[in-house]
Amino acid sequence: MRKGLLQKVLLLAVTLLFVTAGDAVAKDKKPKKKAKTQTEKELTTEEQRKFELVFLEAERQQLAGNHSDAFELYTYALQINPESAVTHYKLSQYYLFLRDEERAEKSLTKAVEANPDNLWYKESLAIFYEQHSQPEKAIKVIESMVPLSKDKSELLMELVDLYSKSDDHKNAISALNRLEEIEGKSEELSMQKYRIYRYMHEDKLAFAEMEKLAEEYPNDLRYRVLLGDLYLDNGDNDTALRIYKEVEEKDSANVFAMLSKATYYSKTSQDSLYMDQLTRIVTHPNLEQSVKYNVMRSIVYDAIANNKDTLQMVNLIDRALASSQSDNNMVELCTRYMVSANVSVERVKPLLRIMLDNDPENDMARNQLLSYAISENNTEAVASLCKPAVEFSSTNPVYYYYLSISYYQQNKEREALEVMKQGLEHIDNTGSVDLIARMFSITGDLYHRFGDDDKAFAAYDSCLVYSPEEVLALNNYAYYLSLKKQNLDKAESMSAKSLEKEPDNATYVDTFAWILFQQGRYVEAKEYIDKAIRLLSEAGEADTQDNSNIIEHAGDIYFKTGDVKGAIELWQRALNNGSDSKTIKRKIQQRRYLE
Repeated sequence: MRKGLLQKVLLLAVTLLFVTAGDAVAKDKKPKKKAKTQTEKELTTEEQRKFELVFLEAERQQLAGNHSDAFELYTYALQINPESAVTHYKLSQYYLFLRDEERAEKSLTKAVEANPDNLWYKESLAIFYEQHSQPEKAIKVIESMVPLSKDKSELLMELVDLYSKSDDHKNAISALNRLEEIEGKSEELSMQKYRIYRYMHEDKLAFAEMEKLAEEYPNDLRYRVLLGDLYLDNGDNDTALRIYKEVEEKDSANVFAMLSKATYYSKTSQDSLYMDQLTRIVTHPNLEQSVKYNVMRSIVYDAIANNKDTLQMVNLIDRALASSQSDNNMVELCTRYMVSANVSVERVKPLLRIMLDNDPENDMARNQLLSYAISENNTEAVASLCKPAVEFSSTNPVYYYYLSISYYQQNKEREALEVMKQGLEHIDNTGSVDLIARMFSITGDLYHRFGDDDKAFAAYDSCLVYSPEEVLALNNYAYYLSLKKQNLDKAESMSAKSLEKEPDNATYVDTFAWILFQQGRYVEAKEYIDKAIRLLSEAGEADTQDNSNIIEHAGDIYFKTGDVKGAIELWQRALNNGSDSKTIKRKIQQRRYLE
């Protein structure tokens, strides 16, 4: 402690001693002595006042955050009054902070000895012992607290835990008995006593405990069922079944008894009775829907975990869903099971439809049905699923995308473009970046189809901002630029990037060849167009109407390289394949290239 602070405190103490002492003498020449406690030594009036002054200053320094000064003042206060419980306690907290465990224990012990009725000090000492793995000492302290405490239950529960950890099961039972005297019998306490008795191999006492609980609450049949469960767990199947039947006689809709009886059938390998019992539960007219759902959820999880027979489960699901459902919970649970168990799509679809009818905003049902429709290439089903979803989920790009694709496949190209535009206006940026990029790419294709290349190129630019590697956009953008003979260097760069991704895509190779052609690089263009035709021939797709334009491009390139005969043969081949080119017949007739 700083010398100045101590001198200041002592000076103030001396001054107060003279003042207060004078007052005391003036009032009573023989002042009454303070009653001496069991643990405190008797202080003179001057010592008591000096102690109080120093202690109060220590408190003030502690509150001000001056802990070094506070510690020294508490130490000095203890020198004045070595039996001060509160000072010992205060110092113990500093010793704990300084990790001086020996002094901390000593100070806490002295605080308790000096004031044995202070529960706070005792609790701190008990916690210290528990934290330092001294359960026996902690038990002793807590036992001394029980008679003094208003909240005995919490202390007794702590004693149960400590006695159990110390393998002192007899005293653990004693603590539980004392708890029962305060709180009355309960399932929790009886179960604890049951487990301890079983651990002690006192089986008779264990089951007697549960019998007493059931007798204590005869109208609460759960305890009878619980008793039956205990017998079942311990191999006494006959007694367990007898108890379950007794409960059912009193309450035929007791779900606990029904479930336990199902467990009995399962444990005794009576599979048909087991399934019958489960069916009875999930179809019982007097059971609440939430109860049936919770039971079915347990059954489903068990079936998945233990690979239970799928056919039996599906039959059970059919029975469970035969009755009307107040919500989607049961249907969704059963549907998820059937999907995970690879049950046929035709069995799953009706359940998904029920879910969607009950809740049009159920994305799980809609997305699953949508995946089925896409895999079946059922464009009308895709449209019917996506169209209402656009209204319910206006920021989800998936529905706009597939609705637009379905319209396109139905040759409703204007509708396809409008849906894609609407989607791009409403979606946020939390969706799949690749999907949004693909939407911009398709928008560009559609704008080009309607002759608006400025908007098409703007859409492609947006696509490549989201996904610079979107190969279809790279190829189409490049090709359409080449047709307009615009930005051919940019077109070449984009086409080359698409070829890096898919070097054997005949369409992409043709695009690159045509860009070279437009740049007047005919020899290079011929090398790539030959590769494109070779790739198509290997795939058996060279002589189709869809690829007739590639064959025509080859004729144009051959003509520019001086091979007029080869050019005419290729033009004729394209025409035979169904080319709709406006100039191809004239090319053949005039034996020359025409734009």
